[in-house]
Amino acid sequence: MPDDSPPIQPIPRGRRWKRWALLGLLAGGAVLLDGPGWRWIADRAAMHFLPRFGLTGGARFSGRLSSGDIQIDGLELKGEGAIQSVDLGHLRIRYKPSRVVKGEVESIMVTGLHAKFDLDKPWPESGLTPKAPSPPKPLAEILRALRERVLPIGADVTDLQVTITKSGTPFVTLSSLDLQHPSGGEVFRLKLGEMTFPNAQKLPAQETSLNWGAKDKKKKKFA
Repeated sequence: MPDDSPPIQPIPRGRRWKRWALLGLLAGGAVLLDGPGWRWIADRAAMHFLPRFGLTGGARFSGRLSSGDIQIDGLELKGEGAIQSVDLGHLRIRYKPSRVVKGEVESIMVTGLHAKFDLDKPWPESGLTPKAPSPPKPLAEILRALRERVLPIGADVTDLQVTITKSGTPFVTLSSLDLQHPSGGEVFRLKLGEMTFPNAQKLPAQETSLNWGAKDKKKKKFA
């Protein structure tokens, strides 16, 4: 029986070349965005938004988006308002590319985060229109939702320091803080340095573990 279907027309060479050129352009753009592209965008975004908060400075960005491992080093911010300075030695964020679109990360490492604030100076305004307040949720519901978000994230924070001044003198200071939390675990290990408060009040350095179970939160000192 004869075949009456029309013959398949070959794709013209010119159209085929354009298709391969488009695919090559998309592939090249993806590779560029994966590495130097996102780092360039992050640097330009920082330069654009930092002045809105009365801050100047910069940092070094590294890593590839597809690797699930990005890093920030040498962050140095200065301000004339309440936020006087923020320095960060190293920040490392690890995630699964397929899950990060949902706001999920696997672990966060922070080293050498030092912040200084001056309560006599004005706080920066974001310029955003404030939203109407939503009805308050029960505290138990807030804590349960927070727990579900926090526990999957591994955390390793080392050498966090905070200095808050008022009337030109130290108001509250935290000499150091270390925090370790394994991904999926319920125990947070804290190592607090000396804290100072107004009227020469001091809280000595101590080490503590917090057990954030499903029903309660327990605190226990460890050696």
